[in-house]
Amino acid sequence: MKKLILFCLLSIFFLQEPAFSAFNFIDNGNGTVTDTRTNLVWLKNANPCGQKNWYDAGTYCASLANGQAGLTDGSTAGQWRLPNKEELEGIGTDPPAIWEGPGLPSVTWTRPGAPFTNVQEGPANYYWSGTTYPFPPYYPDYAWNVRMGNGDVSDDSKGPNDLYDVWAVREPITTTPTIIPAPVPKTGQTISYATGDDGALQKGVISPVPRFSDNNDGTVTDNLTGLIWLKNANPCGTKNWFDAVAYCNSLASGTAGLTDGSVAGAWRLPNVKELHSLIDYGRYNPALPAGHPFTGVQSDYYWSGTSSAASADDALSVAMNYGYTNGTPIKSDPSYFVWAVRGPVTSTPTNIELSALEAVPSNKQVILKWKTETETDNAGFNIWRAEGFQKVNDSVIPALGSSVEGSDYDFVDEWVLNGKRYFYLLEDIDSSGISTFHGPVKATPRWIYGAGK
Repeated sequence: MKKLILFCLLSIFFLQEPAFSAFNFIDNGNGTVTDTRTNLVWLKNANPCGQKNWYDAGTYCASLANGQAGLTDGSTAGQWRLPNKEELEGIGTDPPAIWEGPGLPSVTWTRPGAPFTNVQEGPANYYWSGTTYPFPPYYPDYAWNVRMGNGDVSDDSKGPNDLYDVWAVREPITTTPTIIPAPVPKTGQTISYATGDDGALQKGVISPVPRFSDNNDGTVTDNLTGLIWLKNANPCGTKNWFDAVAYCNSLASGTAGLTDGSVAGAWRLPNVKELHSLIDYGRYNPALPAGHPFTGVQSDYYWSGTSSAASADDALSVAMNYGYTNGTPIKSDPSYFVWAVRGPVTSTPTNIELSALEAVPSNKQVILKWKTETETDNAGFNIWRAEGFQKVNDSVIPALGSSVEGSDYDFVDEWVLNGKRYFYLLEDIDSSGISTFHGPVKATPRWIYGAGK
């Protein structure tokens, strides 16, 4: 069950580039903000200490605790850290924008309406990640950083005079062991260069073993994301972006070594997040996980299907030698490689027609109410509550509806405090264990005159 939930979240949150929603972020009212897509808890103040060098930035984050930087969350020193490269890219842009080159307009931060304060977006405002840049000749003296103004990913020296912005993150604080994992993969970095850095903590989803399955039909399945990749990572040499898109769309069984029964239109040029999902930041030339079964991988830039946010004439590309994102390639440039993908392989979401979902506050409790019109293959429901979206029901709430009629449901959460705002997700589960999430909805429990409690 947990693996199926995790797979659904990885596919939805990490790969599909969901559109911004005000509910992506929950202001917890204690100096923290929860990203509902990843389950990570961020410092609300995105500029708590000015700019620091990499080592001082890591030390500062590790020292954060309740009573500092506007925090009233009960956190203690050692719970906060620098985000790794994948986490930092995910919080900043959705989807990633482009590097600001000469003559191109700057791109404003792509999370308008988010509850963070003091997000630094200027040309010099890159934020440190905890991930060391692992490639010669700069290894291990450089680290990755991300510019929040436009999503540019870069690297710079960890030296004492190289100062960049700092934004701390932590996992949710909870005593309940059943937690939806943050759907952000590990970066692959396993060597530590400072206490509390990415190599030491190795946060993120653990890759399955094996990571890739050779299907022996010209395709490879990524067991982490469910994506199906062309085994030959260089089927046609370099092309311009338009020809790359057309080539991928034309692929079918009988071409490029394929015997998988696929037809034209099934394959496509991957988006930038899908390309990034292949990168192992502990390896280079190519920066792919050890033991991968691909052939023809070029330690060079590959086109993504993601166009630039600043210019429709440009598209993003990803370097397979070390994992850089380049946002300035002109689509007419014929010097970029092509790697096709299809999928991901997913099960059909539970067919629940939900007509109502609300959280009703009461004295020291929140009543969750929902109504279905129809339920097909539904096994039941779970209720998840932030911070961290922990499951609050002890056992699955049984399904009462059918494919021809729905039902009314309610659940009382009594493990809450008056005056604190809570957010909830409703999970429905089909008979195969596949989950679909609805919400979130919110409520602030309070004493209600005349309620009798």
